Amino acid sequence: MTATRNTILRVLDFMGRRGTLILAAGTFIGLAWPSLAAVLRPALTPIIFGGMVVSMLRIDWPRVGLHARSPGTALALAWMLGGAPLVMAAMVAVLPLPAPLQTAVLLKSMSAPVLAAVAYAFLLGLDATLALVVAVAATFLIPFTLPPMALLVLGLDLHIAVLPFVLRLVALVGGRSEEHTSELQSRLHL
Repeated sequence: MTATRNTILRVLDFMGRRGTLILAAGTFIGLAWPSLAAVLRPALTPIIFGGMVVSMLRIDWPRVGLHARSPGTALALAWMLGGAPLVMAAMVAVLPLPAPLQTAVLLKSMSAPVLAAVAYAFLLGLDATLALVVAVAATFLIPFTLPPMALLVLGLDLHIAVLPFVLRLVALVGGRSEEHTSELQSRLHL
């Protein structure tokens, strides 16, 4: 049992020290051997979930509060939810992209960041605690920023009711099911 445990710890230590290289190698191996990628596809979700769990275990939780109160976090949120979509709109305007692709790119630039940003921050040696605070805060602010940004940048009225959208995002971040969200919405008569 101890030998197995030591082997697992050595493998995890090796992977932790060379995470960036392993991530890049995995991407290129998947592109070079699509059949291998297809065979390993069922393992993708557990691997991503495991990476997220390990990332959350490594978070410096006392610093979460410091980042939440920091003006730098507010600036990062303002950039992510306002500045970046406007810069992307300027870039897309000069590129010869089809209209549906332009719309998709712009909507993605206005959306919340992926929560896997925390794991990537660890891999790249960045401040993962800041990435967590910004990702979660941006996810909760999206119902208030996405509709006006879509209208401003795309002239697209999304007709999104804010409270049901907030409930769906809370369920997503909190790990609740769509059924639970629908039940809550029906209780609130939304």
